[in-house]
Amino acid sequence: MGLFEERLFSAYTVTIPLLYKRFIDDIVGCAQCTRDELENFVNFVNNFYPCFKFTHDISPNSVNFLDVKLTIENRGLTSTVHFKPTHSHNFLRYSSSHPPTCINAIPYSQLLRARRICSNNNDFERVSSEFCQFFKARGYPSTTLDRALDRIKSVDRNTALQPSGAKPSSGRIPLVLPFHPSIQPIQPIRVTYKNVKILSQDASTKDIFQDLPITFKGSWLTSLVL
Repeated sequence: MGLFEERLFSAYTVTIPLLYKRFIDDIVGCAQCTRDELENFVNFVNNFYPCFKFTHDISPNSVNFLDVKLTIENRGLTSTVHFKPTHSHNFLRYSSSHPPTCINAIPYSQLLRARRICSNNNDFERVSSEFCQFFKARGYPSTTLDRALDRIKSVDRNTALQPSGAKPSSGRIPLVLPFHPSIQPIQPIRVTYKNVKILSQDASTKDIFQDLPITFKGSWLTSLVL
C-alpha cells in the first residue's frame, strides 16, 4: 500500500488533499479545493491500479474514520464515538464463564475508549450512558458499570490519551491454563510448584526453569460461553 501511494502522488500533479492519513486500508483526509477537484482526485485513485477500489464519503462538515466521527465546529475539529451500522454491541455476556477480572474490565476498557475519543465532556456523558445501556442489555449489573464509570471520570482526557509505558519483562516463563469456575486459583499453583520441583531435581532439566513459572488463566471456550 505504501508503494501504491508513493507512485500515486508522484503521478497526480493537480490538486491533492492537504491532509492524507491512513490506518491499514482506511483513509481520512481534508482538502481546500472545490468538490469537483476532490472528486477528480478520488476518480484518479480508483483508476490508478485495477486491483484497488475505494469507497468514499465527502462532506463539508463531518466524516467518519474507523470508530471516530470528526466534525468541523467553531473553526476547529471535534471528535466523538462512531458506531458502524454493522455494530451489534454484542459484548461478552456477564454470565459467561470467564475470570471476573476479565469480564469487569470490558466496560472499563470501552468507557476508556470513549473518554479518549470524545473531545467534549458533555458528549462523553452521552456516549458513556449509551455504553452502559449496551452492557445492561448483556446482563452487567449497575454496580459494575458505576464502578467503571467512576474510575474513568477520575481520569481527564489528556491523561487518558497518554500511551501507557510497557512493563519490564521479568523473564519468567508464563504457564497459561484454561479457566474453569470450579477450579480455585491455588490449585494450579500447587500443581505447578510440585512438578517444577521434580524438574529442578533432575540434572537434565534443572536449568530450564530458573524461577517458578507465572500462572495465567485463559478463557474456557466451551458450551458455558454463550
